[in-house]
Amino acid sequence: MHTSFTTKNLWQLDTQIYDYKPDWIICTHDVALPRIATLRRYPHNFQLAVTVTDVHPHILWIEGSVEAEAELVFVSCHESKANILARCSIPGERIIVSGIPIGAAFTKQKTVSTRQKGAIPTILVTSGMIGAGRYLDVLNSLAGLKTRVKLVIVCGRNENIYRKLNKMAKVLKRNTRHDFDIRAKIERDEMARLLRECTMLVGKPGGLTMSEALASGCPFVIYEPFLIPGQEQKNAEFLVGNGIGVRAATPVDLCKTVQRLLDSKNQLTLMRENAKANGKPAAARDVLQKMLEKDRTPVSV
Repeated sequence: MHTSFTTKNLWQLDTQIYDYKPDWIICTHDVALPRIATLRRYPHNFQLAVTVTDVHPHILWIEGSVEAEAELVFVSCHESKANILARCSIPGERIIVSGIPIGAAFTKQKTVSTRQKGAIPTILVTSGMIGAGRYLDVLNSLAGLKTRVKLVIVCGRNENIYRKLNKMAKVLKRNTRHDFDIRAKIERDEMARLLRECTMLVGKPGGLTMSEALASGCPFVIYEPFLIPGQEQKNAEFLVGNGIGVRAATPVDLCKTVQRLLDSKNQLTLMRENAKANGKPAAARDVLQKMLEKDRTPVSV
């Protein structure tokens, strides 16, 4: 269904398709699908791959893929595929369990480990690029941990929170043994390094963050006040159900949950193993491979 939002914001899509004349379009956001469906009714010969970027394919993903007659629909896990098959008529062979594509930085193997005996545990905290959420509550909560830790908090573009956290960290440093490392927006390679080397991640399971954590073998503590209702709730259920994540509903609960994990090395090890078992670091390559196999574009010799 077209809305004033899609009409206003997707006009560049029309221009790019007209000018570039692509053989394939990979759609990674459901908002664009109605417009792509319209463009396919004009004499454009492109093929369409849809990449669903959450565990639960909500109705706009499904209706958009059906309307646009997508040749391929890539999903994160077998539960996602079963969900689509139960709700629409897309043939099963068109739905591919590939995982959600992530940057190459997150597919590198860890070479220097800080996850070793005697190292100070590192707790990574993030709530996405915009840095929304009650970061101050999280910092105050984790400052109460009995185990000495290094707290790395990434605020993204939220400069206001960045300033407030730095101010709070200076005060907390006087009364705790913890190390505090407050960051603003960081580059992808640095986030990949932090995920590989941290003891656990405290945050919200957006589709990409979740996939990056899985590929990095990173245990996930889901802080519920950070969650966006709907898609991220389903992502959280996936993490908990597969032994990769645990949930914390309040600041008090967060401190207790993180401390319990720090005291249980066996559980952390199991969570890392489960993350790796469910991670699909080669998703981008696998998506491209399936598209090439499906491709009907003549190859000039």
